[in-house]
Amino acid sequence: MSADDYVKLDNLSDTQNHLLNILWTENREMTLDELTKQINGTYAAKWNKAEIRQFMETLVIKEYVKKQRHKLKTYYAALCLENAT
Repeated sequence: MSADDYVKLDNLSDTQNHLLNILWTENREMTLDELTKQINGTYAAKWNKAEIRQFMETLVIKEYVKKQRHKLKTYYAALCLENAT
């Protein structure tokens, strides 16, 4: 993801913005494992799954992300960018 493609929403923390940008860039549903691996690799962070879950739950509450269960896994997907601005 280039700096030109990065969207920063002022009402979210840096980590929440990173997670949303990952979801927008990937353009698919992702598990907590995938999100944790991606944010730690892309942004040189050291978040664990429980911490990422808390960030994602906040994004769900704020209606930036939807959460769905498929069998035994929970997946997160960004809602469209127009809803976030």
